[in-house]
Amino acid sequence: MESRITAAVITGISTIVATLLGGATTWFWTKKNKGTRNLASVINGEWKGLVIEDIPVNGKTKKYDVSWHFVIKRRKIICDSVLEYRENKREEIHQKKYLLHGRITHDKFIMLDYYMTDNNQVNFGTEVIEINPVGDVFKGKYVGFSSKQEKILTGKIYAKRIKS
Repeated sequence: MESRITAAVITGISTIVATLLGGATTWFWTKKNKGTRNLASVINGEWKGLVIEDIPVNGKTKKYDVSWHFVIKRRKIICDSVLEYRENKREEIHQKKYLLHGRITHDKFIMLDYYMTDNNQVNFGTEVIEINPVGDVFKGKYVGFSSKQEKILTGKIYAKRIKS
């Protein structure tokens, strides 16, 4: 009888220890591997890339340099973005500042709503971006309205994480 009780106690203790070790191992590997880390912690920080309009204006496809600063607060994504461009090659660089907010919608996808913070223009829209498995590149698409161009715009987004 005592041997059955001892065997049951040993089995119970080994089950608890195995569960704890399994959980600790999983936690350790997810902390070390960017690909399996929480997407919120992966997106947090500085990113730089390009925004490319789908529809050419005057026969030229417009490309803009963009920087993003993502901050995650209570499952919500808040972002400041600066878009830089020149009207022509000799002109100085202009900047448009945007505020974005959104959320992680599924696995590796993030949906962000954006609007321009400049009072002279009305620009707003939505971006859907996909983070690669390593967590250092994202790509996506946007659709939005521009009061300067007086039309709905669509385009592509590409960015890389800036190493800090």
